Amino acid sequence: GDLQFYYKQDGAGPDVVLIHGITGNMAIWPLIDLIDNLAADFRVTYYDFRGHGYSDTPPSGYTSADMAHPW
Repeated sequence: GDLQFYYKQDGAGPDVVLIHGITGNMAIWPLIDLIDNLAADFRVTYYDFRGHGYSDTPPSGYTSADMAHPW
């Protein structure tokens, strides 16, 4: 739909996608130095779920099925 998801990519190589916990956001990964360590060998993609961090916060769409398929 029209939702905007905030994401970042760092590094180069095979893809790794980091998914944060339901009560957090993508800010956890840089805090524990995981991005720098992984980006040395991989292209790391990390993002905020809908309603988390800098991603859009729609009024609905927060079931487990919605979160599994964010689009």
